[in-house]
Parts: sequence; C-alpha cells; structure tokens
Amino acid sequence: MVVQWWGGPVLPERQEEPAPAAENPMVSALLQERAGYEARGLVDRVHQVDEALRTYGYEPADTAGKGDRDGGQL
Repeated sequence: MVVQWWGGPVLPERQEEPAPAAENPMVSALLQERAGYEARGLVDRVHQVDEALRTYGYEPADTAGKGDRDGGQL
C-alpha cells in the first residue's frame, strides 16, 4: 500500500525483514521445550519439536540422533 498525503511525497511501503530464527520468541520456546524432552529421554517428541523448528527456519543440532526414532533413550 502506497500512501500519499495531501500532495506530499509518496511513501513506499515499509517492508520489515523477518526476525532471525535465534531472535524469534517461538524458536526460543521450542528450544526450551526440546531441552525438556531431551532431558527426559523422549526422542520422538524431540524429533517433533525439531520439525517445528525447521518450519521457523532454525536447523536444530543433531543431538537427538543418539537414540532410535521410535522413542528410545538418548
């Protein structure tokens, strides 16, 4: 949307850059959730959170790969 105000200059749309993944509050919350699941050894849940993190552009470290994908221990 371009706004012109009483014959003044045309103001271009302000396009904000998306916040980097590390500064995104949702990514922070997911990382805390992931740490809790990892501490309890819930590998399947860790993998689910990893998928959610990827949707926000954050690539999690592969620390959950120590167990099996069927809910094994970390």
